[in-house]
Amino acid sequence: MQEDTEQITRQRIESVIDLSDKQVLEIGCGNGRVTAMLVDRVQSIVGVDPDQARIAEAGERLPGIDLRVGSGQSLDFPEQSFDLVLFTLSLHHQDSRQALEEGKRVLRRNGWLLALEPALDGEVQLLSKFFHDESPALIYARQAVKNCSLELEDTDVFYTRWIFRDREELYAYHFEYYQKDFDPETVRRMDEFLGCKAEAKPLVLKDKLVMYSLKKH
Repeated sequence: MQEDTEQITRQRIESVIDLSDKQVLEIGCGNGRVTAMLVDRVQSIVGVDPDQARIAEAGERLPGIDLRVGSGQSLDFPEQSFDLVLFTLSLHHQDSRQALEEGKRVLRRNGWLLALEPALDGEVQLLSKFFHDESPALIYARQAVKNCSLELEDTDVFYTRWIFRDREELYAYHFEYYQKDFDPETVRRMDEFLGCKAEAKPLVLKDKLVMYSLKKH
């Protein structure tokens, strides 16, 4: 599977902030996919993720980069350490209110906090609901953004592409990612959702994302 090969995510981040001289903290760096888009465009970047295996994978992709196992709710950094704090599809995976306050704590004055989150009605998110419904967590995160002590400057909606060779690769990806046993009934529902797209080769899904841009004044 290929995800966001056009680097739309990086382009949207750079539409908000010039990264060239910035020290960046990425919370929820996972396997380093987005980190790799940013690493050559920033002064420095630190990636944090709670999953040891994914941090190890990111380390193989990005040798020499500061990658740490940790949570956005309790950051092991001094106050005012970063110019940009980036939540990469991770805010809703933790206590969003606490994580935003921690992000603010380590952010320098006039720094930016960007939270990238899946949209509730995006194609990828709707398909993922057959395995796990993240809607309550996403709604909670959205409210946390609106109520936090940082200034919400903008809310941007954009689309990236997930490209699978065929539906078999799509099935394999989802059952493996969600650690579920193969289930013909779930496959039937996925096919019904995809409609005629299920036969496409390659099979392209549109991932609808929301980027909340907050500033520390």
